[in-house]
Amino acid sequence: AAPETIEARLNTSGGRPLAGQWRELYEARKPVYAALPHHLATDDLTIGQAVQALRSLLQGILPVEAPEGRYDILIQKGLLSDLGGRAAHFGLDGRVAVITNPTVARLYGDALAQSLPQAAQLLMPEGEAHKTLATVANLYSQMVTAGADRGTAVVALGGGAVLNSAGFAAATYMRGLRLVQAPTTLLS
Repeated sequence: AAPETIEARLNTSGGRPLAGQWRELYEARKPVYAALPHHLATDDLTIGQAVQALRSLLQGILPVEAPEGRYDILIQKGLLSDLGGRAAHFGLDGRVAVITNPTVARLYGDALAQSLPQAAQLLMPEGEAHKTLATVANLYSQMVTAGADRGTAVVALGGGAVLNSAGFAAATYMRGLRLVQAPTTLLS
């Protein structure tokens, strides 16, 4: 989106720590954004229209080149229900720990339990205020109780706070576990 659109969309008093520095972040990230293989102007689009346009643009797959190698971001309706069918592809054919919050668990927990019946569901509190070391320590405790070991894969299911906390927990538990991010919000 154009900087004017971004500024109009931002609520700088809404508790987002970096919202007040958005212009500096935008300028610093501009070369990275420019290097992306696809671009979609969202200035005049609703969230639903943006999602539809993005799905059409990507045809459901966004390839990402990273220093560690290539991976795909999949954007498909019903993907969560089909996760079990793609378990081996995502490294989820062994022990799995799903980290989420109570709201997301209520919305998607049944579909995930049917798709990955062997998965342990670990809950963390909802919201940015809970992206803390205390939350991660609680996740470690739940992982130990669930029997998570170096072969366990972590599925982070939720918005940004869940994905950030679960990612940190996966990276630091037993020197790192495989991680699958399953965002449930457009921003995450």
